[in-house]
Amino acid sequence: MFRRIFGGGAGGEKSEDVARLDKASSFSEIDHGARKVVYESARALIRKTTQEHDYQLVVLDATDESDLEEQSYLLSKEIHFQLLPAGAAGSPIFTWLDLAAESKSIKVAELTAGDQSQMLALHQFELAVIQCVWSRANQQSWDAATDEQLDAVKKEMSAVPASRGGKGSRVSAGAPGEANERSAEALASSVSGMRVGNKRRNAASNMQPKAKPGRKGKQSAKKVDEGADVGSATSATTSSQQEQRAGSISPVDTFEDAEQGADPVPLITTTADLYIYDPDQGLFMTREKGVTAEVFESGRFLYSLLVSTPDKVWVEQPMTAEMNMSFAAREKSAVWNFFDSDRACYSWLLRFSDADRFDEFQRGFARLLWEALNEDKWEKAKVEEQKYVIGAYDEDAVMSDAQQSDGDDRSETERAHNEDDQLEFATTIDHIATPKGRQFNPGKVLLHDQDSAMVLMDPSNAHAVYKMDLEYGKVVEEWKVHDDVQVENVVPHSKYAQTTAEQTLVGHSHNGIYRIDPRLAGLKLVDGDFKQYATKNDFSAAATDEKGRLAIASNKGDIRLFDKIGKNAKTALPALGDPILGVDVTADGRYVVATCKTYLLLIDTLIGDGKYRGELGFDRAFPAASKPIPRRLQLKPHHVAYMDQEVSFTPAKFDTPIDGGETSIVSATGAYVVSWPLERVKRGKVDGYTLRKLADQVVEDSFAAPFISNTCTRTIRMTFSSANARVNSLVSHLGQHTGKLLQGQVAIITGSGQGIGKAAALLFAAHGANVVVSDIDAAKAQSTVHEIEKSDGGKALAFAGDVMKENFGEEVVKATIEKFGKINHLILNAGFTNDKMIHTMDDATFQMMLDCHTVAPFRVLRAAAPHFRVKDPEKRENRSIVYVSSTSGTHGNVGQLNYAAAKAGVVGMNKTTAKEWGPFGVRSNCVAFGWIQTRLTAAKEEGASIEVNGKKVALGIPGRGKKDTANDVNATIDIPLRRPGEAAEAAAAILFLASPLASYVSGQTLEVTGGRGI
Repeated sequence: MFRRIFGGGAGGEKSEDVARLDKASSFSEIDHGARKVVYESARALIRKTTQEHDYQLVVLDATDESDLEEQSYLLSKEIHFQLLPAGAAGSPIFTWLDLAAESKSIKVAELTAGDQSQMLALHQFELAVIQCVWSRANQQSWDAATDEQLDAVKKEMSAVPASRGGKGSRVSAGAPGEANERSAEALASSVSGMRVGNKRRNAASNMQPKAKPGRKGKQSAKKVDEGADVGSATSATTSSQQEQRAGSISPVDTFEDAEQGADPVPLITTTADLYIYDPDQGLFMTREKGVTAEVFESGRFLYSLLVSTPDKVWVEQPMTAEMNMSFAAREKSAVWNFFDSDRACYSWLLRFSDADRFDEFQRGFARLLWEALNEDKWEKAKVEEQKYVIGAYDEDAVMSDAQQSDGDDRSETERAHNEDDQLEFATTIDHIATPKGRQFNPGKVLLHDQDSAMVLMDPSNAHAVYKMDLEYGKVVEEWKVHDDVQVENVVPHSKYAQTTAEQTLVGHSHNGIYRIDPRLAGLKLVDGDFKQYATKNDFSAAATDEKGRLAIASNKGDIRLFDKIGKNAKTALPALGDPILGVDVTADGRYVVATCKTYLLLIDTLIGDGKYRGELGFDRAFPAASKPIPRRLQLKPHHVAYMDQEVSFTPAKFDTPIDGGETSIVSATGAYVVSWPLERVKRGKVDGYTLRKLADQVVEDSFAAPFISNTCTRTIRMTFSSANARVNSLVSHLGQHTGKLLQGQVAIITGSGQGIGKAAALLFAAHGANVVVSDIDAAKAQSTVHEIEKSDGGKALAFAGDVMKENFGEEVVKATIEKFGKINHLILNAGFTNDKMIHTMDDATFQMMLDCHTVAPFRVLRAAAPHFRVKDPEKRENRSIVYVSSTSGTHGNVGQLNYAAAKAGVVGMNKTTAKEWGPFGVRSNCVAFGWIQTRLTAAKEEGASIEVNGKKVALGIPGRGKKDTANDVNATIDIPLRRPGEAAEAAAAILFLASPLASYVSGQTLEVTGGRGI
């Protein structure tokens, strides 16, 4: 495998420069924790020395053409050369130790991989280093090394001893191989932190080494004691996967105190027992008894959590909302999430010995997180605001009208199926344009006027909104709101106004609230219903109840309640600090739900005491000392670990059953829909939710709430079908980003440098897919990638290769996994024609078509099999195979016996694939194209050709385009549409078969012919 990637052998050792890397962004030195940039732009090479089997790593200033200044390092195991990830926001990094330096500093080269070709170059360069290190260690040419031996060298260089840590710490003297440097994982963490400017580093990091959850090594986990019921945990032994996930979190070796500096003083310190969640067992497994949990200040309003014992550091991470910290008073436990550098998610749990320790940690954590989010001192907050913040973490509080129940309050997790009442795709509305003809992609949409119209917002025109008539499918009116006031958002006049003939709307800017009346002449803003704030409140979301009372939230995290538009708010609720992404109100105004990225807040607006007891906060101000206490709704951290993805909630909505009385709160994150029963939440059962996984990513939509809520009492799956229900039928086909059919999915498209393949690549990218553009012509593949990145900002990989090469399938699959980590779709499109009449056709010409159109797709299919034959239903995504055939294969064609045979074979391959892989949730379909305008159907006289095995093969159809002078025959006379198809039209058929719109279509051959052949 190594040699297939890089090559190698004695021939390589005869060259002075063994390998080169010309695209390094910078070269830096790290000495005693201080980072110094040596070269802002660098390049690297591996050079053979005068000593046999010895090589140097050389780093030069890329801006200095003289190459007079260089840094060189002898390549040996002792320098621990590694290629490390730098985290989600950074780029890959080469790291190594400068053993010749007096201080034994760590020198780091930072390398930017702009595309997959550069990433491959990084791996090639790394392999060259490994080969050179092996050659030096064994005193022989590297071509004698086996793959296993090279892999062993790589692992040995990765196994760096743990650091003493500490400010001013030094490497112990001795042989180079005995250098006591920091661990590889800690090194990756520290480099990553410096690269991305991460100031959220624990102040204790200079005093103590740290360990992160990883998947290397094994350490058996202890059983949970019989009496230690942690959440749903009972006594259980660990599984093999637990040993790999939880058990691999190895403690750092015993450390010594730093030579300089005093121990940082923790702001919070307590003791507890530490557990980690095992998704296989469904239990929290004991990791360590009697750990110390501390919170340190790591910067201005920046704090870090450290969990350790006197000789081990288990967890160290910044305190942020993404921790998803959850407190359970009854279990006296705190549970949170940790994401490693690969974004894999783990769930940790601290269990406290008594209520006092738990309460102290909970209150301290809430206080410091508030400071971090608001960048202000806790002491400056009013007492009622402090009570509001602390109360948000109290999961046991009961709301005033909660009904008592003996029902089961457990959380449920299940996978939804698309059955019965599934909503269906309705229509497509393309080319949205203003009444003056200017096209735009709507940013936000809102149903209006008995659902007969839609209000659209144009991101490029913040002073107007547009009315679309849904019956005619086009914009019919432009409503200019105001010359100076922007429209950030619009909501209905009242909760159910969209189903009535009500014409007015409520709009808001970042600091103003107003009513919009489209019946007014000229500007549509109603001057008498306009409230403008002098300060920037940064309003982000709004909602109304059935009386038209308004709740408006901001990116600062505060919420205001209004009884009327144009007046001051009756109630202002403090901010927890996180931006509010959405807000909704029950019909009677009693409850407000606000959505932040990782949690929801449910607020009871009923005033419980004082002069206005029994009234709502919309109509009267709450007494200063009795602000409502919000209920914080979030996923259990171990459920987040089960999902293995970060939480990012869509705006939550109350259900709206026809008979009245909201019963649920519904939101979604990724492919999961979450429903909290309202009565349970009122009783303080905030963890009693239902979590359902769907086939597709759930997208946020500003007007889909009625469809979310109306179906909630029956089944959530009706709301989000495989076609994304009404969201896709009305929103996605307006061209806005929420309707992308392949968002986040990965497609390999062979033969996509031009023609139908290129059109498919561009279309897939426009619908959110990451595309591997494969073509025999490297320049054309790269050109397609450039168009994708330029037009849509999408991600694409250019992969140059001949599909008929034996190892093509393995290489393209490997490159795809390295770049994107998964494969959702195989579009087996590559092909060409080589026409001859039967009596003149030789064996090679016949076999060539079979090799290209049947053997090559088979090899790609076989290589990709492990990524499609997914046994666990919970890990399956939308996956499909699309074969490209031809009407020559379904109907035959003169002069194309070889091509017809190959394309007919494709039809059979498709049916077999559908039957074999269908049980794994994989759909397989085929498109058989008729006359599509490409170089294969152009006139042969135009001179298009392709090089196959060193020979040029002419492409096209002889005489195509010439008229029959005697009869003036129209070549499209047998096509009902009277024209050939365009590549973009062919690509649309491929997109359909790959998308969720064809979720129950498999084993079919779709003829795209304009009607020819019917």
